[in-house]
Amino acid sequence: MGTSTTDGGTTPAQLSNTTVTVDESGGADYLRIQAAIDNVSAGSTVEVRPGTYREAVTVDKSLTLTAPDGAVLNGSTLDSEASAVTIVGDAEPLISGFTITRYGTTGIDAQGTTGAWEATDLEIAETDGFMGTGVNAEGSSGNWVVSDTLVRDSYRNGVNARQSNGSWLLENVTVTDTVFGNGIRADESTGDWVMRNATVSDTRDDTTGIAVFETVGDWTITETTVVNNSRDGIEATNTVGSWRITNSTVAENGQFGVNVGGPATATTTGANWSIIGATIESNGDAGINAEEVTGPWRVHETRLVDNGVGVDATGAAERGAVERNWWGATDGPSGVANGSGDAATGNLSVTPYYTDSALTALSTASAGDGVDVSTSATMISPDEPGALRTELTNTGDTAVSTAVVFDDLAGVTVREADASAGTWDNDTDEWEIGALQAGASASLTLDVSADTSGTSLPSERNVSATMTTGETTQSLSYPVTVAAADDLSMTVGTVTAETGETVVIPIETEPVRGGVYYAGTVSFDASVVHVANVSMDDEDAFVWSEADNQNGTVEFGIESADYLTDPVVNVTFDVVGDSGTATAVNVSDRTVYTTGADYVGFPVTNGSVSVASGEGDTGDTAPPELDSEAVQQDDDIAVTVSSNESLASLTGVLSDSDSVYREQITLSAFDESVLNGTYVYETVYGGAGDGEYEFTATATDTAGNEVTETETFLIGTQSSNDSTIRLSVETPTEAVGVNDTAPVELVAGDVDSFVGAYEATVSVPAESGVRFTSANVTGSPAFSDAEYSENNTTVRLSAVGMETADGPSPDLAELTVAVDRVSGEREEQIPVTVSNANVSDENGTELSVESTENGTLDVVTLSAIGPSELPPTDPDGDGHYEDVNGDGNVTVSDVQALFTSRDDASVREQASLFDFNDNGRFNIVDIQRLFYTELV
Repeated sequence: MGTSTTDGGTTPAQLSNTTVTVDESGGADYLRIQAAIDNVSAGSTVEVRPGTYREAVTVDKSLTLTAPDGAVLNGSTLDSEASAVTIVGDAEPLISGFTITRYGTTGIDAQGTTGAWEATDLEIAETDGFMGTGVNAEGSSGNWVVSDTLVRDSYRNGVNARQSNGSWLLENVTVTDTVFGNGIRADESTGDWVMRNATVSDTRDDTTGIAVFETVGDWTITETTVVNNSRDGIEATNTVGSWRITNSTVAENGQFGVNVGGPATATTTGANWSIIGATIESNGDAGINAEEVTGPWRVHETRLVDNGVGVDATGAAERGAVERNWWGATDGPSGVANGSGDAATGNLSVTPYYTDSALTALSTASAGDGVDVSTSATMISPDEPGALRTELTNTGDTAVSTAVVFDDLAGVTVREADASAGTWDNDTDEWEIGALQAGASASLTLDVSADTSGTSLPSERNVSATMTTGETTQSLSYPVTVAAADDLSMTVGTVTAETGETVVIPIETEPVRGGVYYAGTVSFDASVVHVANVSMDDEDAFVWSEADNQNGTVEFGIESADYLTDPVVNVTFDVVGDSGTATAVNVSDRTVYTTGADYVGFPVTNGSVSVASGEGDTGDTAPPELDSEAVQQDDDIAVTVSSNESLASLTGVLSDSDSVYREQITLSAFDESVLNGTYVYETVYGGAGDGEYEFTATATDTAGNEVTETETFLIGTQSSNDSTIRLSVETPTEAVGVNDTAPVELVAGDVDSFVGAYEATVSVPAESGVRFTSANVTGSPAFSDAEYSENNTTVRLSAVGMETADGPSPDLAELTVAVDRVSGEREEQIPVTVSNANVSDENGTELSVESTENGTLDVVTLSAIGPSELPPTDPDGDGHYEDVNGDGNVTVSDVQALFTSRDDASVREQASLFDFNDNGRFNIVDIQRLFYTELV
């Protein structure tokens, strides 16, 4: 620590990797912040206690400067050119917890810096000099972060990143009431930066909320609110690059909501920009100004309401794709579409548009450009109709009599017809257009539902029609897929690669017909792989993605000028993990929108990336550990081999005890997957039949180590010659939380005939906080009963006249348990037992209960931290929960999760879990302790 609580005298040797304290009233290591910084080395922490500090601080090293209980930096007595904190050169400090007020120049001055510094949990107010700016990173090149910060009443700019070229991040930042400058400016920047969950409001004196003109990078503004600024909400003129604004609100700005063009500031050729999922309303001159823009652009899934003009594309060089938007009226925009909503003017297409503010119903699509006839595929769910579209254009020189007759509706029913020309006859299923004039277009949209009675889903159908034009007939086809969400299936690829390689994981969803949007969130272990790119082979597809290689996620969204069919997204990963490591590649938030039904959360088979040992890696001398299992599958035998590491070769030989049957299968015939770090290899031996089998597995790992394992399996009715049965309780593998329910099954095993009757008691401990809420005896019994104990911790099941499946493992009962405990261990395994059982076959012959196998219910009373869906765990059993995000590993992601959520209720209410220095309280010091002990 420092030599005294005064800041004068001889400067001591710099303190290394330590924590020092500052208190302006005495009693700490230092009185002044600058003295503390000067006397510690990089990696140290300067902890500032509450008080008011009238200093201009310079940070020239990578350290933590924090006020965990709050402290004020006040510049009212300093000269007008003072800044509260100045970051120098390549320093990468973390600055947090301060209120900064009344400095003449800057709250955080990071001009020209090159380091990845971070400023978080700050309030910066009244930087009131002529150049007063809250955070100034002009000309910086580092990947810095400003988060959880309020900047208000700056005279010049709230945040200034002008001429920066780093891929920086602004997150959870609020900028309000700037006087004579922009709320946030990033003009002339060249980096691929992200602005997320920001609020920019109330700029004064004819200034803009967010100024990003003359930028070159592929930047993103998402989940951001830009309101009530005196001029534009967002100015993005003269830009180059592929930038986008998503899921944001831009409202009540004086001139334009989003200003991208104009006669004096036409967008530079090459810019490719999009606005998706936004709300743009009540802006003075126009919601979106795209006058005279020259690059490709699109606006989708956006609400444009009560603006002076909705979208102005006067003089735009490229036709804007401004489709699938809500214009404030059911008949679409005024202007080019002759509706009554916000106006759409200039070179743009607006159909189809949404006819409701909830964005659920689309208008008739526009006719195909230069196409005689086009038809659409559609998806129909049992609960949601679809749409069959026909679009005609007469490209000839004379009028022609035209009609379309639907010959076979293939089990779909027309609920409503919308024809832009001619008439629809419900009795004959005919669209009579009459004379279609030269150059004219006509369209028909049939709102259809599907008859699913007696039909297994998904069901592929084909609606057919015949078009007659003059003397000519032409057959038309409309592919229809009827499916519920559970009938769709996403498959994620699996691959094994070496460190340093680049791999591609395909993500395919089928069946999909007439898709208009495809999205999901991919999660992975960032210590094993990093996302390099997200792409799609469809040349007409518009692909956006947002990768977070620190926390191991990438979001993607796909739109296409053509309809999507069984879409495949390719995620390219750089393999960065060590040999022998692996990561699951999981996809959540799975979404497919089609011309008919929309599907969310459909089933997925997740994939993996495994890191193989390199050819020169000779350090691994341990052979792989194998475990083999076999089950009967119809007339075949399915064999599963599990290994603790990836296998380079695998040979399996299955033979019966008399050596009559023998079959050898090699690695190529096994399906490989990774489940929770275990490598699983599955195959099927055809026509093996019942009997006793010997299975020998010989395997080598990627380092060349070999192992052979032999096991004996009893398959089918020959597995037991006695009238015996085994009873087991099957419980879920996932942990169950408080107030959750979980299924439990009572299952018979080793059964060679029907179970006709049984009675058994299923129980949980009386004080476990777990109880039975329902019990259903399966097997269609003639008589059955379920008798509960007073506290519902025991249920006695009985049934007579059952019709169970004929072996080998029929279900006897399905039960539900609920967890309503209010105390107990944080993580506890609750046994679920079966006892006092009597069983007979269908003839009344007693089946001796040879054995019982009890289940275990994993009960967790912990809450997940931050965005994680899993509660924290204690991997080494020392009482400290180092695995903060619950993924089973302790990495820098756990430190990041705890740091980011340190003030959340999920952490504060469980603070004792994270008291890593055992002093009875939790604060930033414990986070540093976790970082140092686990990762340094």
